[in-house]
Amino acid sequence: MTHKHTPTPWGYNVDAITKTKQTPNGLMQEKICYGVKNTYDAEFITRACNNHYELLEALEDLLQAWNGEQVFTFEHWADAEKAIKKAKGES
Repeated sequence: MTHKHTPTPWGYNVDAITKTKQTPNGLMQEKICYGVKNTYDAEFITRACNNHYELLEALEDLLQAWNGEQVFTFEHWADAEKAIKKAKGES
C-alpha cells in the first residue's frame, strides 16, 4: 500500500519539518513532522525529501540510456549532476 505524504517542497525550523500553506489570512507554516532533534537533521531530511523524485528520475533516465533503451546524451549527465548538487544544497 502506498501512503500519501504531504506535498513538497518542505521547509524546517528549530523543532519541526514544515509546509507552507496558503490560508485566507495569508501564508502559514504547518508542522508536518515534530520532534526534530536539531536543525542539521531538519535540513538533511528536508533536502532529501524535496529532491527525492528529481534524483530518482535522473537515475532512471541514466539507467535507461546506459542500457541502450534511448540515445545517451550529455543532458542525462547534466540532469543527474544538477539533481545531485540540489540534493547537496549546492544549487
